[in-house]
Amino acid sequence: MNIFAKVIYTTNNDIEKKLVEFFNLTKVKTGEVNIYSKLENDFNIVLINEENIKKWFDYLLKNYEIINFIWVWFSLPLDTLELNFWDIIIPNTFINQKNEVVFLESITTSNYDLNSFWLILNWICISIETEFKNESDFEKLKDFQAQIYDKESFEIAKTLKENNLDKSSLIIKIVWKDLSFIDNVKIILDLMI
Repeated sequence: MNIFAKVIYTTNNDIEKKLVEFFNLTKVKTGEVNIYSKLENDFNIVLINEENIKKWFDYLLKNYEIINFIWVWFSLPLDTLELNFWDIIIPNTFINQKNEVVFLESITTSNYDLNSFWLILNWICISIETEFKNESDFEKLKDFQAQIYDKESFEIAKTLKENNLDKSSLIIKIVWKDLSFIDNVKIILDLMI
């Protein structure tokens, strides 16, 4: 029988360290993937840090009954006029440069105080395959009408959708690569977990 779990995923070691600290998680030896866990009420909080999407997702499906899936990662803005470096974004539309689209219904709750930090819901994130070579490459991305970009979100959203986890998943994007506002992410996670 699988164990019920609320899964938090990141591939950033600094975010991982903070989340382990926030939730007082313990490292679990699996021999397969990097996992931290803690039993909480009737479910486990599971933090996974593994870059190979297929590897960690297969492991999760084999060992856990996933209640919620939350991915925490950095993102960069396509339009710096609309965003500040402390913004937390929960996009619901994910596209790639081939114009494929995945939509996730965000599982947000209404129990947060928008005045305590800047939370932006239902934006578009485009996943790029390679770094920008010049300003022209960057400008072409604006044609997709996305507000933020990264490399991984589309594949993760697609995997969640293919496994019927799109209605129980949340992707949290921190604008820029700055952990000084990670406490704001914890506020959201506390509401979801």
